[in-house]
Amino acid sequence: MINILYELYSNLERRPIHNSEYTDINDKIKSERLYFESVLCPEDSKRLQALENLYAQSEDFEETEAFISGFKLGVKLIFAAFCDEIANNR
Repeated sequence: MINILYELYSNLERRPIHNSEYTDINDKIKSERLYFESVLCPEDSKRLQALENLYAQSEDFEETEAFISGFKLGVKLIFAAFCDEIANNR
């Protein structure tokens, strides 16, 4: 079951986020990254990029697990609603 949920999540269409706060945060991140890339030696700049990649991989795991948990909770809610409906109609 979990493998199906991972596959479902990985095939979801990602929609762009249209939120000014989100855009501002990402602009600040880009600005900081450009600053550090300009002041760091090439080796340290590569290490910073590697660190960013590790953070992105970690976030992917967190997002996938959050999706799976939310999906399971949604199924439980639907199941509970149907059980309640069936019990009320007896």
